[in-house]
Parts: sequence; C-alpha cells; structure tokens
Amino acid sequence: MEEKRFLYVLFLITPFGTGKLIRTVTGFSYNHMGIAFSPEIKYFYSFARYNKKTPFFAGFTKESALRYNNNGKIAKVK
Repeated sequence: MEEKRFLYVLFLITPFGTGKLIRTVTGFSYNHMGIAFSPEIKYFYSFARYNKKTPFFAGFTKESALRYNNNGKIAKVK
C-alpha cells in the first residue's frame, strides 16, 4: 500500500516593520510563507533573512515559531 505524504503551506503575517512595509506596498494580507512536512509544524522552511537586522542577506532557512516573536507580538499563521 502506498504511503501518503503531505506538504503544508503556511502563510504568515509577521510582526516586523519589514513585513508591515511589504503588506502596505503589495496590498496583500500576508507577507511571508513557508512549507512544512509534518502536521505538527514545529519547524518549517522558507526563504528569509538570516538575521532580522540585515535585510539583504537571505536564503533558505529552517525556522520555528520562536523566530517570529517580536517583543511579545507573535506572527499569525494560516
């Protein structure tokens, strides 16, 4: 019997200034996305900045929800 595998696509509203700028310019509700391979979504992969203070140094990263906690504001995920 064939094993089913799923890909989970995440759409995020991030609590950072860059995200707010992207949402304002594009007019879209979500400014970031990622993919996960397990339903728990403990970790996911996305193309993102390596450090929040360097906006132009980016690549594919393994992320968790902890990365999107900004002074008590947490990213919203769909």
